[in-house]
Amino acid sequence: MADKWKQTALLVMGMQKDYVLEDGLMRLKGAKAIVPNVIKAVEIARQRGILIVWVVREHDYCGRDVELFRRSFYCPEKGGPATKGSEGAELVDGLEIRKVKTRFSAFFDTNLHTFLQSNGVNNLVVIGIQTPNCIRQTVFDAVAHNYPSVTVIVDATAAATPKDAMVVTLTSLLDDMHYACLTELQYSELQLLFYIDIVIDLCIDVELFRRRNFTPGGGPATKGTEGAELVDGLDIKIQDYKLVKTRFSAFFNTNLHTFLQSNGINNLVVTGFQTPNCIRQTVFDAVEHDYHSVTVIADATAAATPEVHEANLFDMRNIEVATPTLEEWAAETNMPVDMSK
Repeated sequence: MADKWKQTALLVMGMQKDYVLEDGLMRLKGAKAIVPNVIKAVEIARQRGILIVWVVREHDYCGRDVELFRRSFYCPEKGGPATKGSEGAELVDGLEIRKVKTRFSAFFDTNLHTFLQSNGVNNLVVIGIQTPNCIRQTVFDAVAHNYPSVTVIVDATAAATPKDAMVVTLTSLLDDMHYACLTELQYSELQLLFYIDIVIDLCIDVELFRRRNFTPGGGPATKGTEGAELVDGLDIKIQDYKLVKTRFSAFFNTNLHTFLQSNGINNLVVTGFQTPNCIRQTVFDAVEHDYHSVTVIADATAAATPEVHEANLFDMRNIEVATPTLEEWAAETNMPVDMSK
């Protein structure tokens, strides 16, 4: 058991005064209530010899390193939430030390993965705030990075409301029924279509938790199989681009961001499935990459149930992602759609 704890890290997310205290600039309801449990979790981790990583936000006074949708909260004279050197950027009483990030995921544009790997860490335990954003993005990225064990302590994490915490439970990670998503992007005056497939190579390049679904004969979306093909009615044209991915997000370990930037694309429109996994991770990564506009077409995306679908759309709207219906989006682009077909 001692060896297990040496291979484990506790990630303490976002427990800073601006997000936790009553007078914090971006206080999260529910955060203060979990402080005692976070402190207790840290004490237990220390007793077990677990590596503790304090993940915090620190931003420049002008907000130049924060997501685009949050920059209105910052000004050169006063700064904003979790500004470098401010009291609000400090951890709440009882907590100490830090590892800085500027986006939702602790893995995004940080050396966290390299740091953990160099210290022999294979198992992660996550606590802190908030569940729909920083906690979830970090956890999904950890799964994408093939950490064998990822644990979220339910009563040492929090969201704005208990309902928000409940709707983003990680049971969606265990849904092995959906493997592909399709993203539609608008480029200049033409529609540049991205067909984004998960194509698997005999289980070697799939997430650890899905490998039980594969045999030497293959599995879902294996390269070259009929199951990896797009469904009838979806055809890749000469001007389209096909991107192959092996994880939830279309940005994870692909050239998508480089390709889009080199083609001058700043606005993304996303369709396909499924909403809690491929769609959501791609959308949150797009926001972290500072795309000016991100849209998810509500009735051209899907989840296992309407409730899960709507819960995830709700979280996306909270980070200023647009979620129009197909008819509404078509009207915006002056391309009326015959919804009777």
